[in-house]
Amino acid sequence: MLVRFTLVTKAKEWVENSVLNYVPNYAKYKAKMLAKVQPTKDERQPALVEINDYFKPCLIVSSSDSKTIVFIPSSPDTDNGEVLIADSRKVKAINMDIVEFKNSLLLSGKGMKYN
Repeated sequence: MLVRFTLVTKAKEWVENSVLNYVPNYAKYKAKMLAKVQPTKDERQPALVEINDYFKPCLIVSSSDSKTIVFIPSSPDTDNGEVLIADSRKVKAINMDIVEFKNSLLLSGKGMKYN
């Protein structure tokens, strides 16, 4: 039984890595499905990152003394966006929880805090 389970798992992984990666948006839908099946609390901190002379809403992924990795979500699909590595001095955390932040993005910035 254990050998069968191992073979099935290896076959599934091979199909995903060899064939399904060429299906458009497969990885995106797989990630969304896994998030619904195995929900976890989003621990990222909402923030604003300074780019040129303006600020963009973002989520802090990780930070060190000099650099911070941020995710800049798209609006209205907050699961898509871009990742930037910014100077930590240009990233300012804002006092919002993640749900409030995403709802603000869905409303085109209405309710966004910018202390």
